[in-house]
Amino acid sequence: ERRQALAWGRGEPVPAAASTLHGLFAAQARARPHATALVHGERELTYAELERDANRIAHRLRRLGVGPEARVGVCMQRTPALVAALLGVLKAGGAYVPLDPAYPAPRLEHMLRAAGARVVLADGASRARLEAVGPGPALVAADAPDLAAEPGDDPGVAIHPGNVAYVIFTSGSTGGPKGVEIEHRGPVALLHWLRGALPDEERSAVLGSSSISFDLSIVEIFGTLCGGGTLVLVENALAPIPRPVRAAGLVPTVAAELLRRGGLPAGTQNVVIGGEVVTPALAAALRAGGAERILNIYGPTEDTTCSTWAELESDAASIPIGRPVAGGRVYVLDARLEPVGVGVAGELCVAGEGVARGYAGRPGLTAASFVPDPFGPPGSRMYRTGDIGRWRADGALEFLGRRDGQVKVRGVRVELGEVEAALAAHPAVREAAAALREDGLVAWLVAAEGAARPQAAELRAFLRASLPEAMVPGVFAWTGALPRTGSGKLDRRALPDPEPAPAGLAVRKIGPRSGLEETLAALWREVLGVEQVGIHDDFFELGGHSLLALRLMARLREELGRDLPVATLFRAPSVESMARAFAGGLPEILLPLVPLQPLGSRRPLFLAPPGGGHLVCYRTLSRLLAPELPVYGLQARGLEDGRDPLRSIEEMGAYFVEAVRALQPGGPYFLGGWSLGGVLSFEMARQLEGAGDEVALLALLDTGVPESETETKATLDHARVLVRILGDVLGFGAAALVRPREIRHLPPREQLKAALRQMSLREPLPPSRYDEVLELTRVRRANLHALLDYRPGRYAGHVTYVRTAGSERKGVTERTEAYWAARADGGLSVTRISGNHGTLLHEPHVRALVAELLARTG
Repeated sequence: ERRQALAWGRGEPVPAAASTLHGLFAAQARARPHATALVHGERELTYAELERDANRIAHRLRRLGVGPEARVGVCMQRTPALVAALLGVLKAGGAYVPLDPAYPAPRLEHMLRAAGARVVLADGASRARLEAVGPGPALVAADAPDLAAEPGDDPGVAIHPGNVAYVIFTSGSTGGPKGVEIEHRGPVALLHWLRGALPDEERSAVLGSSSISFDLSIVEIFGTLCGGGTLVLVENALAPIPRPVRAAGLVPTVAAELLRRGGLPAGTQNVVIGGEVVTPALAAALRAGGAERILNIYGPTEDTTCSTWAELESDAASIPIGRPVAGGRVYVLDARLEPVGVGVAGELCVAGEGVARGYAGRPGLTAASFVPDPFGPPGSRMYRTGDIGRWRADGALEFLGRRDGQVKVRGVRVELGEVEAALAAHPAVREAAAALREDGLVAWLVAAEGAARPQAAELRAFLRASLPEAMVPGVFAWTGALPRTGSGKLDRRALPDPEPAPAGLAVRKIGPRSGLEETLAALWREVLGVEQVGIHDDFFELGGHSLLALRLMARLREELGRDLPVATLFRAPSVESMARAFAGGLPEILLPLVPLQPLGSRRPLFLAPPGGGHLVCYRTLSRLLAPELPVYGLQARGLEDGRDPLRSIEEMGAYFVEAVRALQPGGPYFLGGWSLGGVLSFEMARQLEGAGDEVALLALLDTGVPESETETKATLDHARVLVRILGDVLGFGAAALVRPREIRHLPPREQLKAALRQMSLREPLPPSRYDEVLELTRVRRANLHALLDYRPGRYAGHVTYVRTAGSERKGVTERTEAYWAARADGGLSVTRISGNHGTLLHEPHVRALVAELLARTG
């Protein structure tokens, strides 16, 4: 049995022909220069164009001394320039070090120092984050206009397959991230396996949704571009995609969320899934959702992403992790590193072409984890994964769990020791323990003597200063002492279920306690598509948004006979608070003025609505501005009030000014708005100023130029806007099946019915929700027409303009800033924030916006 297990653990050999990642890409660029290599929004790049951009970056890096084994940080937003930067580093001979712009500055500093990076490629928004890190590597603007002067030919640097291609950081059990050094031979072998497992035609269009800090990105980016396919680059897997794809790489958590939201990305037939345990139910759901092939991959970063693979069947009772990939070897070993028999559990150890060189700057840790391979060629090494598995009788591997403190949270590898070390650094915490439970990552805390116990919000803010979001626990519990084994070690299995914690700490879910709470919880579960809802769970933190809020209000009307505006959820977002409000009288909300967050001693900030008219987009911003700055939103007329929408920006401005004066009769006023909301707040400021009132703050948040919007009046007919709304409600994959020109001649309600028929979905929208969609369509269409007709006059005051990294496409931001500056006699100041137009109001980018607003209203 042991000999049989060793035989099963050997993958097919990889051809001996040496190659590198960028060499494989360059071959495709020569063979397919005019084929589309990359799609991002409305932009497309051919292989020749991407090759040229990468070569220019490579020449710039070469002049800075980058060559084989040199480490180059890459800290950029998800744009085509990011992909060109990765290729450019490789073409210069260097190894790229992915740096997530959302990471805290101390973590970025640690990664750069540990990797030994001498140069960092950054874009406009990321440069500000890196400058906060302090003195270190030279910053190179990857989006600098003068790069166009660099040569567009390949610099021709000689690189060996044994040179390092990239250094990816993973969570470390000793309290800090560790960098894994991957040589070119590893990903080249991985791509050889991928071509056999998923032929080139099945990867002709691939979703590029994984962060470059997550090694599934190697499969997406290089598996596509080195195979002649088209990479469809998006912010994340849940974002709208500009065109259908044929294959997508997903972690199980994201795959499940996509299915919950309506389905896989349009056109997806092949799913490569990994990073977490896959359940039989998820495999069946993916098959039912349209996936024709599902490849379950397993492997640590230390073995180039993928060590084993299995093609999954929808009716499987258990999910294997399969057999070794080409060029790989997998062993199941006992404590003496001897093979165990079939069906016997042991540690999974991996060897072969994909094994990393080691950990950057950590020779001791490298020696402990990368050990001689007793079953391979002389001089070869294997990596001890710390995972437990066993061979099945059919020769496939089963994953059984971990033997240490490492877990996966949404596909991200998390060392519990690193979380515990970060928690223990808080002055109020003497000891800390962490574990993964069914509700997510949980922390148990022992208070320091004499220290006050901080609230969950304070603990999360403290951790976010040093840890990525995936490593921040969702539940905290205080305990008198941590359980220990006989040898004095932490006994994670004995950690108790967290009790309800004092002082606002997050706790485990508490079920309904009355008939009303049970009814409300059932509606929360139905609308949000979740299995469990505690009475303290926040509707929006469970995934609720403006469209789901509309649906919840409709269901409340049907079940309880109460007709409530969506704004009610800002005051009563949980089952408990809604039930209490029902019992004691619901808070009166006089539209259009909506109290998003009424706490604070300063004058309130008034936020105008974006094009959709609702205000849910401002919820995180308003919550983070508490308790200093009160925030009120202004909801568009025509939503939930039974009135017709207004038809001009001037009318909307006057309507909102009247509501603002009802709450605050005199200035100075604080005004702002995102997207269309910025245009509306500009008009409000003009009208207030014209009436003799002072406007102390006018903040335009990533607001475009009205008369140069991409839409034209011809494209804003009812049918087109209706299809966009259906994309928001039912998913853009379904809406992509609708042909607006074929339904344009019909009345609005018939347009909706015809669009739903074209989607070919089973009951995609109940008739009870038709009015909701038609109302949203009517308001959005009116808003967009008003925007195109608006010609703003001059404003005597000062304008604060907030722009995002994603808006910094060549020429766009300069033109936009010049446009608003020409209309602001009091001057224009510009604040740059990471993220893009769609993520500005979300974590982590919104925190920089909060700091800016507090500074300007203090």
